[in-house]
Amino acid sequence: MYSTKPPAYIFDLAVDTKHQRKGIGKKIISAFNNFCKEKGFKEVFVQADRVDKHNVKFYRSTNPTEE
Repeated sequence: MYSTKPPAYIFDLAVDTKHQRKGIGKKIISAFNNFCKEKGFKEVFVQADRVDKHNVKFYRSTNPTEE
């Protein structure tokens, strides 16, 4: 069954290397998730290729509900 609510897609997320590892990316993901909930999006998803191990590790650290 299809949902009438749209999904949200994070195409790319980047934090300047001078500011990485300070929790900024996680705060952006959290704020975006909250925004999407408020606006009625069905889900938020991001695509990360397995070869991009750093990106996959980061997105996993944001506590996704599914992978």
